[in-house]
Order: sequence, then C-alpha cells, then structure tokens
Amino acid sequence: MWLERKFKEQIDSHRAFVEKFIAPAVDAIEETTIMPLDIVAALGAHGYLGCLVPAAAGGKGLSYVDFGFAVAGLSAESSSIRNLLTVHNMVAASIYRWGSTAVKERWLTAVATGKAIGALALTEAASGSDFDMIDSTVSRRGGYLELCGTKTWISCGLIADVFLVF
Repeated sequence: MWLERKFKEQIDSHRAFVEKFIAPAVDAIEETTIMPLDIVAALGAHGYLGCLVPAAAGGKGLSYVDFGFAVAGLSAESSSIRNLLTVHNMVAASIYRWGSTAVKERWLTAVATGKAIGALALTEAASGSDFDMIDSTVSRRGGYLELCGTKTWISCGLIADVFLVF
C-alpha cells in the first residue's frame, strides 16, 4: 500500500511538471527537434537533471526505480524529453562514479543541477552504437588527450557543455 501511494505521488508530481512546462511546447519540440532552454532550466531547477547523483553532491539521489518512474512520467508527451533525461543523467552518473577529483569539482554539481548539460557521443557510421565495435581512439599527447574519430550522432550535442565520448 505504501509503495503504491509513493509511486502515485511521484507520477502525479511528474504529470504536473509535464502539464506546466512540457505540454505547451511539445509540438514545437517535436517539429523543430530543438529543445527550448527554458525547459532545460526548469528540469534542472526541479532536480530532474541530477536524478542519479546523490543529494550530497548536488543531485536528487533517486534510485534507479524512481528514476524510471521520473523518465516515464516526464517523457509521456515527448520522446525528446526522454532522450535528454536519459543521456544527461547517464553523463552525470558517469562523472559521479568514474570522474577524477578534478572532473568532479569542475562538472558534477553543474551537471547535477542543470547549469551544464551533458551529451553522449557513441554512434559511428560503421559500428552504429555497438560499443565493442567503436573505432574512435584516445591517446596522450604531452599534457593533453587527443581524441580521434568520427561520430554520426551526438545525443544532446547542440546544447551540451560536457561530452561523454566512447
């Protein structure tokens, strides 16, 4: 009973957000494929862009189950919203889990709060999104990393500040 009530409250909260921020813009989003930055800001202000980052690190600290409900509820009107939520939260969670101290200091709170947007660069012409077949490489060049390769699709790339590249 408690669990059912908890999920109903979450779904109601997500639905209210959709009605206020997403539904009025959904036709324009889907027709132009441009994500309005005011919606991105609202998602950040409501904690949706840091769902998988612990609250102590600036995120919402949701479980993966709660994150699934958030994505399902918020993306009911727009697949573009689903893409933004899943990609951005994947970047945020990757920074939290595997980022160096310097990367976390620079990006974690900014990404978890939506002040910086994350993108995923995975898809290549020959391999699609098959991680095991990717041709892109990275190598050290002095004090820098050199990334070589071509991506055919970068999710959220047009609005991103930080990129998770495979």
